[in-house]
Amino acid sequence: MAELAPRHEAYLKEAQRLQAAYASQIHILIGFEGEWLRPSYGPFIKSLAAEPCIDYFVGSLHHVNGIPIDYDASYYQKAVDSAGGTEEKLWEQYYDQQFEMLKALKPLVVGHFDLCRLMSTDPGRDVKEWTSVWYKIIRNLHFIVNYGGWLECNTSALRKGLAEPYPCRTIAEVRLQKFIQSSYKH
Repeated sequence: MAELAPRHEAYLKEAQRLQAAYASQIHILIGFEGEWLRPSYGPFIKSLAAEPCIDYFVGSLHHVNGIPIDYDASYYQKAVDSAGGTEEKLWEQYYDQQFEMLKALKPLVVGHFDLCRLMSTDPGRDVKEWTSVWYKIIRNLHFIVNYGGWLECNTSALRKGLAEPYPCRTIAEVRLQKFIQSSYKH
């Protein structure tokens, strides 16, 4: 954490230099990924996002109960065990912890919404089959729509062997429908 602030400052300085250097050719936005590990990270991420030159940040979650879920199968299994021993429970906790991040940060862009699929024994499962998980997904999507957030479409899932990007089609379709519904309210 101590190294992050100086690196962030150097990044912002270089990003602003590039904005100025190429202003006549391209409009460069400045953003970063604020990775939520636990609630105590919230104020730190907010402080990074408070810089006036920041256009947006991506709010993301790579851990459940402080354990990485996208590093390797061993860590994923440790996260499953910490969540109660089943993938369904891990996914429930993933979406609950994501909801904590959403409420605390309200990121303009939510990164890899369903990253919990990556190391799953069945990454292509129909998430609607797990009623409690599906409820939490819908809750999170509804919250994102209400504050005006977007979901990142992240194709790194394809490079890592999944059949669909983040978010998967089922989730993306619901998000699109919620976007359309919210557009008609205005």
